[in-house]
Amino acid sequence: MNWFTTGGWEVDRHGERLFRDDAGLPGGLQGVRARLRRAYLRHIDRCNAAFSELLHQHGIETIDLPFAGELLAKVRPAKEPFAVLVLDACRFDLGCRIAEALDGGEPSRRSEVQAARAPLPSITPLGMPFALADDASHIRIELVGEPSARWRVTSHDATQDLTLAEGRREWLRKRFKLKPGATTDVKTILEASPSTPREAGRLLFVFGDEFDTQGHDGELKFSGADEHIERYVRVVRRIRDAGYSTVAIVTDHGFIHWDPDHDEVESLPTGDILWRSRRAVVGRGLKHPTAIAAPVAGSDLECRVPRSINAFRTYGGIGFFHGGATLQELITPVIIFRWPKKTEKVAAVLTPISEITSLTPRVEVRAGISQTTMFGADAKMTGRQIIVKIVEPASGRRLFRSQSHKVEAEGQPLTVTLEREPNETCSRGTRLQVEVRDADNDELLDRCDVELKVDLEEWD
Repeated sequence: MNWFTTGGWEVDRHGERLFRDDAGLPGGLQGVRARLRRAYLRHIDRCNAAFSELLHQHGIETIDLPFAGELLAKVRPAKEPFAVLVLDACRFDLGCRIAEALDGGEPSRRSEVQAARAPLPSITPLGMPFALADDASHIRIELVGEPSARWRVTSHDATQDLTLAEGRREWLRKRFKLKPGATTDVKTILEASPSTPREAGRLLFVFGDEFDTQGHDGELKFSGADEHIERYVRVVRRIRDAGYSTVAIVTDHGFIHWDPDHDEVESLPTGDILWRSRRAVVGRGLKHPTAIAAPVAGSDLECRVPRSINAFRTYGGIGFFHGGATLQELITPVIIFRWPKKTEKVAAVLTPISEITSLTPRVEVRAGISQTTMFGADAKMTGRQIIVKIVEPASGRRLFRSQSHKVEAEGQPLTVTLEREPNETCSRGTRLQVEVRDADNDELLDRCDVELKVDLEEWD
């Protein structure tokens, strides 16, 4: 586990790149990539076979990691504003990548990544309550209903069913005496200005399930996680700018992508089976020659999980797996970001430009003056994501736009390339305006007037 959390997770970062859809890859490299994919999957199998053997010999109870909710309780400030981003299926490597993206360009490191563990089975109905509960011993788990049992999770201080999203939110509202706006979701944060601590209260919970949803749909494997990571980074920055100087990210479980070979699919355990999936079986009196035995926390139930990446012979088709006890499924990240109570974003200014002479114009953006001290960047300064636009002031039409870039307090000037908006036309000699704007809230940071020296034709 120490190897995995201090660097072993990097293999999963590179593994994701191998499975992304890339139709433009030259044919001669297709075979190379196929071999690299097999090598990555074998690596995952070897590491987790060793991990499974240790779990079998010593028991799941010997894992010396807290549940995420218990870590969250320790880092929660007593009086300062605190926001929690609760993600579904945020594997350890994805959490570390979110931390890297937010630390980039900061004058000092803002993040701390700690390791927690998911319960077994490592599934959302169980993982979410353990990711939020201050004390795991207060959680009670049962399987109810006939003929097909379903999970029910409660806390000693409430009757809400914590397997349900609205049940968890209602429990949090009562548990922490939250204001009505203190539980929200990623989409709401991105579409509107986030509530301030004065409006929503000192404690804010934000929920996002994009990793899990796209994983089960089969899209995450081929699209990669970059877009969602950028989405969550924007959420954290917007929460920070609203006044929450400490932000934590927790999750319920991780996952693996796998398409089991015939010899990797095992028969089900015997005994009184109450619930089953490809990666775990739960019941009483379970027996299996190789599967790992583990108690289900907060219950009198027992669980059997196949070793390493193997699967039980049961329902399920798409190769997005969780529920088992691989490092990727079981070990989860808890990321804590801390900023000074009063921070200021670095200013961003344009290097003067007078003409646009290309259909792919480039402009230079740099940090404003007085962003550093004689000892380096001011610790209270934060980096800023910017975009550059070229617009026609008379009509408000946007003719060119850039991707998002980060301006750092001590960074070098950025050369930003802009792309033309499709089908927009404009005549040579038109007076335009170059604008630098904050990518998070569209605040205008700097602008200058320019003259268009090329014709923008519809067929360009």
